[in-house]
Amino acid sequence: MIEPGERALALLKKRKRMLKLITICAVVAGLMLVGYRAADEKWSGGIDASRLLVIRGGRLIDGSGSPPLDNAVVVIVDGKIQSVFPEGKGRVPRGAKVIDAAGRTLMPGLIDTHVHLVIGSAGPTLSGQEYMLDRVLHDLRAYLYWGVTTIRSAGDMTDMILRLRDNERGGTIVGPHLLAVGPTITCEGGHPARFLPRPIAAEATRELKSREEVKPVVDALAAQKVDMIKVVYDGGSQWARFPKLRLDLLKAVIEEAHLNGLRVSVHTWILSDLKDAVRSGADGVEHGATDALDMEAIQLLRDRGVFYCPTLTVIESNARPLKDVDAVLAREDVRSTVSLVIRDGLAKHQGYAFDMKRDRDLMNYFSAAFKTCQQNVRLAFENGVKIVLGTDAGEPMVFHGLASHDELRLLVASGLSPMDAIVAGTRTAAEYLGGAKEFGTIEAGKRADILIVDGNPLDDIGSTKNIWQVIKDGGVVDRARLFNRNE
Repeated sequence: MIEPGERALALLKKRKRMLKLITICAVVAGLMLVGYRAADEKWSGGIDASRLLVIRGGRLIDGSGSPPLDNAVVVIVDGKIQSVFPEGKGRVPRGAKVIDAAGRTLMPGLIDTHVHLVIGSAGPTLSGQEYMLDRVLHDLRAYLYWGVTTIRSAGDMTDMILRLRDNERGGTIVGPHLLAVGPTITCEGGHPARFLPRPIAAEATRELKSREEVKPVVDALAAQKVDMIKVVYDGGSQWARFPKLRLDLLKAVIEEAHLNGLRVSVHTWILSDLKDAVRSGADGVEHGATDALDMEAIQLLRDRGVFYCPTLTVIESNARPLKDVDAVLAREDVRSTVSLVIRDGLAKHQGYAFDMKRDRDLMNYFSAAFKTCQQNVRLAFENGVKIVLGTDAGEPMVFHGLASHDELRLLVASGLSPMDAIVAGTRTAAEYLGGAKEFGTIEAGKRADILIVDGNPLDDIGSTKNIWQVIKDGGVVDRARLFNRNE
């Protein structure tokens, strides 16, 4: 009898063979981006950059965790929040454009701290179109459509993602604020390099074999101006085993990154690895543990101020039965903003994700892991650990933009209050990314990234999807013009 771990590895090897078919497409996409200078004029006008903007009359959830402010007035000048006050308690500049938000709720734009833009949520399927630049640009716009105004790429093809980031900052593409770790640092043959074709692995990972390689690798990434460093410290679990980075190399990477002023997030999957990562100086852990946290781990996370990014959405997605896929594809929110390329690929039920869903033992593993992860989130939060929103968007059925709202829902289902979940996806996420002085809350001096929704998310966290307006850098996003319906 083949054990579950062997079957999982066989499925992942099948994924590698399929990825070889699209390697050329991915490389071509990168080359396309090298020559990319500006977005099509059709999309470049999606933001109205008025100098003065006032939002008045709405209920304000400022992202700090403070009680909401009714009849709030938010004054925005040149893309920054100038002042926030109750109606009648401050001065509204003459000649400003005014948005009447009466009966609605204002909150900070959401922040997704864990996405992968080079993959598009389809599996992958046999189609290389998933990896083309048009799909990536579509998904960047999807983040804005769903009110996610800041994202962090947690591992992508390095040159491609850094150029995307720089183009967004230069205003030549439409999308959320983008931070990037560049490649994932792992060991030779480790996750994710083990499961990628060599040309993609060379761009998307750095495989360390010795202590002497650490400084050159980290210093080179610092010179490329990555925003953080991401390390995988994971040898797998009962469902699959693979090589794991040596502990001394993990410590060396973290030390070298900190010397370069870079924060480090560490991908872990089991409790013992999480503890090693925290003791080694990690600033945050991705996924955390899919086995039960103990109080030693909780104390380590809390006392050292380590951020915990549980990525519940991707684990729930892995546990979702095959029969649910078609129902998901029929949802209006999926049909309206998920790329046609991705939807078509998923409809074929092809790729390693669907092979896993046909394996009862693997499905049972992920179903149990998901329940444990929810319990871990509850225990960690109740004991003062800093929880942040991150989705692993780009993994199968974890849709760019839309998944951020799924993560809010799952955080609440795991025991956080709606207010606590919103803070996890705004202020705490900004703290994790090192940007809390610039964004993450609605207060004077911060970037004017604001989401206006119908309803009250404190009563129903699902209200965050009832989006009325999205504002990025003080400009109103024209959501109706973000997509070509043939994409």
